[in-house]
Amino acid sequence: MTRVVVAGVLAGLVCAAASALGACGDDADVARPSSDGGAEGGKDATTVGDECAVTADCPQAGKLCYTTVACVSGRCAFALAAYGDPVPDSLQTARDCRRVACDGFGKTTTLPEDDDLPDDGDPCTLDLCVEGAPHATHPPLPDGTPCDGGPSCVAGRCALDAGAAADDGADAGGD
Repeated sequence: MTRVVVAGVLAGLVCAAASALGACGDDADVARPSSDGGAEGGKDATTVGDECAVTADCPQAGKLCYTTVACVSGRCAFALAAYGDPVPDSLQTARDCRRVACDGFGKTTTLPEDDDLPDDGDPCTLDLCVEGAPHATHPPLPDGTPCDGGPSCVAGRCALDAGAAADDGADAGGD
């Protein structure tokens, strides 16, 4: 017989899903929420998995996107991290317009992150993401935008002031 431990509002959801399998009938072995808000046998446990003697025996222990993993009454009790919960920065790829996060089912997924901008290294172009993907081109910034602490942008490139460049050319032609 399958034993499911649920807490709070998840009790109804788990039983609704499990009823299609006949797992939440009168004879089902379902732990109900306890008076302290947790589930019987372990605070905040939402489901029970494999047999265990200690928490380290549980396959979910130490894995991303699982929370409250514990060995409770010889069974692994755990809760899943919510959809979108962050994972360590070490798992992120910088400047790819995406972020790795929990999928709500104990695994990771990638989500759009339009603030994780790609950088083409040109201070005269716009670095941007569009719906979680790097923009195919880096549009030029307006002419005259300051770049590199002195010159300004011209046609998407850092150059000397266009007027000064024209004057230099006129002087070179001379008399």
